Amino acid sequence: MPIGNVPKLKKAKIFKLRRTDPFLVVQQGVTKVFSKHLKKGQVFTFSLQASFTPSPDETLGNLTECFGQNNTSLEVGYSLTPNYG
Repeated sequence: MPIGNVPKLKKAKIFKLRRTDPFLVVQQGVTKVFSKHLKKGQVFTFSLQASFTPSPDETLGNLTECFGQNNTSLEVGYSLTPNYG
């Protein structure tokens, strides 16, 4: 889910990942998709529920159990600036 002034996907993209994958896999996947739109030195900020950024080594299974929708999907926000206070 894009937040602020960041590129949007032309089509909704659903990434199918394993519950044992670390959150870092999501960060790397989104960054790769938008790499041609990033200027040198720009990096994405990622968040769950627009309130916090999980540790890159936290498993997607744990995050989905705690913050997911119906324990099956996890909505991740991405921005070029911090999007929470």
